[in-house]
Amino acid sequence: GLASACFANSASSNKTCEKAKEYLLTMAKNGLPKKETTNPNRSEIAEKWTINNRYLPQATMLTATLDYKGYFTSLETQLLKKWLHSLATSYRRNHFDTGRAKYSELGHTLLWVAQNQYISSAGAQMSVGSYINDQKLFDVGAKQWRETLSTMRNDGSLPFETSRGSRAISYTGTTLSELMRLAEIALSEG
Repeated sequence: GLASACFANSASSNKTCEKAKEYLLTMAKNGLPKKETTNPNRSEIAEKWTINNRYLPQATMLTATLDYKGYFTSLETQLLKKWLHSLATSYRRNHFDTGRAKYSELGHTLLWVAQNQYISSAGAQMSVGSYINDQKLFDVGAKQWRETLSTMRNDGSLPFETSRGSRAISYTGTTLSELMRLAEIALSEG
């Protein structure tokens, strides 16, 4: 939403872009969002999912858009890139996990990393990597793409998601959306 508004070049969009710039710089200067550590009932998995799926890709897109439009000084751009890198590495899932989920009643075991939470994390990594020109972060997304698609059955289904009973269609949709995000980021980088 905000990123597209900044391409409009109207007086109201310029105000929106200035407010977005102020917001991003405040977040970066204060190292926000910070991990919740005082709540013993917090879910680290949910926290990582929220940042990777709902915050980091959007913050990266907005930052990249404002940077492209010339809203930041070079020092501000450096600060923002460092901040985005820090968020990406702080909130990412363990993409090197070789653990397997066992669905013996369904006749398969799969790498944990093939499922949607890892894909959303990889999308966040890839977004940031693309913007800050960090090949290691970018490659997390490419690796995730291959790992998830390697689990696909001949009929096109993804067993990790189809094993979820009545929620299978919802999880499959989420996974396909996340895979499309990876594909679009990769396509934008050639």
